[in-house]
Amino acid sequence: MYDAETKTPYGVPVNYVWDGKDSIFIHCAVEGRKLRCIEKSSDVSFCIIGHTRVIPFKFTTERESVIFKGTAHFQLGDEEKLRALSLLVDKFSSEFKVAGMKYAEKSLHRVEIIRVDFTEWSGKCKY
Repeated sequence: MYDAETKTPYGVPVNYVWDGKDSIFIHCAVEGRKLRCIEKSSDVSFCIIGHTRVIPFKFTTERESVIFKGTAHFQLGDEEKLRALSLLVDKFSSEFKVAGMKYAEKSLHRVEIIRVDFTEWSGKCKY
């Protein structure tokens, strides 16, 4: 992301969930820097680091990573927001699904969901 206000790149670690197709969902507050950046430009990148292991005696690192480029969307409808929250509960709190969904429904008005639709990606690995 690019922050037009500060004229600097902007990156932030987030919890996310993949929809099983071509998008991810990110939850956040209903206002803030991420959303202001997306309002100015919906073009974003997203980096995922998988397995890494430093191998000191070989002066190398085993690694796997992928970088996606895509378009971010927010102000989604309640149905899509609830579906995203359900996926997030499944990923992070699956043993508390019923309680998690009750909490999600009560909190819907104070959470924003960003959907990033991927347009391209590139991955690297070294073992």
